Amino acid sequence: MNEQRMPPDQIKVITSKAAEQLFRRNYVGARKLYETLLRDNQTDVVAMTGLGKALEGMGNFSYAVKAFRSAIAISPNAFDAIHHLGRLLLNSNRADKAIAFLKSAVDSGQGSHAAWTDLGIAQKLVGDFDAARDSLDRAIKLKPESIEARFNLAACLREIGLVDDARSLLENIIKTDPEFGGAPNLLASIHSDLNEPDQAMSVLNNYLAAHPNDVESRQNGSLIQLRSGRVAEGFDTYEWRLSPNQRSVPVRPFTQKFWRGEQLDGEHLLIWLEQGLGDEILSLSILKDVLEKAPHCSIECDHRLLEIVARSFPTVTPIGRQDPPASETDRADYTLPVWSAARLFRRSWDQFPQHSGYLKADDAGVSAIRKRYEEKAKGRRLVGLSWSSGSRGGRLKTPPLEYWRAILEDPENFFVGLQYAPQQQDIDILSQLSEAGFYMDPTIDTQNDLESAAAQIGALDAVVSISNSTAHLAGALGKPIAIVIPEGYGSFWYWHRDHDQSPWYPSMRICRQNSPGDWPSAISKARSWLKTG
Repeated sequence: MNEQRMPPDQIKVITSKAAEQLFRRNYVGARKLYETLLRDNQTDVVAMTGLGKALEGMGNFSYAVKAFRSAIAISPNAFDAIHHLGRLLLNSNRADKAIAFLKSAVDSGQGSHAAWTDLGIAQKLVGDFDAARDSLDRAIKLKPESIEARFNLAACLREIGLVDDARSLLENIIKTDPEFGGAPNLLASIHSDLNEPDQAMSVLNNYLAAHPNDVESRQNGSLIQLRSGRVAEGFDTYEWRLSPNQRSVPVRPFTQKFWRGEQLDGEHLLIWLEQGLGDEILSLSILKDVLEKAPHCSIECDHRLLEIVARSFPTVTPIGRQDPPASETDRADYTLPVWSAARLFRRSWDQFPQHSGYLKADDAGVSAIRKRYEEKAKGRRLVGLSWSSGSRGGRLKTPPLEYWRAILEDPENFFVGLQYAPQQQDIDILSQLSEAGFYMDPTIDTQNDLESAAAQIGALDAVVSISNSTAHLAGALGKPIAIVIPEGYGSFWYWHRDHDQSPWYPSMRICRQNSPGDWPSAISKARSWLKTG
């Protein structure tokens, strides 16, 4: 005998109660009600979708995905389940996977403003800014007051260079909803891109007056101050990156006392490096100042830096970063993240020392590589070239390949590729553009073997690079280098503004675009530097 199902009126009542529990964010209660409905009818698409929403609210994401997929299997046109599955993938940092579901949701003809907004956000995250702009425009037409859609549209407009339109949208959002913290932060960043630090800080300070503990705004303010050269204020504010509420900077789980810069005689200090290989290399420039106060010192760093740190700072104990931290870190009496050391020792421009390189490559490796390259160069100057960045935002730092012709066509230079993880098609194009030769050394892994990468740079006469870890390594080795960087958006704080000499790397010439997107002007500066340097 078949089990008797609930009467339709009872199903309607339970469905309504479950929806109310979802609205009230009582996800456990909603889940129980939807499971009751599904025990009665496993093909109830509304209940299966509701169960997915409840599970998502509880943080059971893998089970939520299964529920949404089950709802779609029951009804392939289940718009709500398709949309929520796409949004769940989006919120799980799988924007590329989310797009197909979100497109299906909006293509069904039932596309809500929320689905169009989510699709636009996913497209923005994968770098398809034109498509994102179109999706977000559609979302705004469906719901003109949607702040989320307008904010993400402003972010897209910034990416494609429509700064005035982005600024106007953000100013309107701030007037409409002063509590929406993303808008002041993005507007301040745009002012910073335009070299308007006072306006940028005014926007942030207005928001911080009502939200003094907003970590994102504090961190953003610190980077704006540093970028504009206000190093004392910038590094002071940068301490907010260590707040328990922040999510962008991984904080190491050390429990030792925090070092404040006092003289340490017998005690041991552990410095830990932060935030990516390029930043780690840059921050090692502060180590000499640290060692004058704390001669007994360990450095926790990327494993790729261990050998070069040991050679360059023979009194320091380098420790490879791992999770949990290596047992050697326990011997320290004090600890300090390296950018907090900058707060102690880089409070004005005159505290940036002149140096000829604080990292040292292996001399034997340098000599061997130099000998090989000189045979290929036939008397020409050896110049290294790094042309691409794979990091987030790398497209903003990477000129189109054809623009490098202005440098590569000089017959006096023999060019050696320093690019980590290069694409073969890039190598082929650059080889065609080069007048005197372009060589990629197959024996050197510049991405994973920093010892050979440093020796390769050490063997050259000069380097031209975009903003990436290769540029940092060349500057830290004291090698003459021209760095080609964007103007405004895409230029990191440590290249500062209004400078063509780097305070961090005295051997570096900064070749900045004359205006945003003007790569020929930046590369022309690097070419002139090569001819006169």
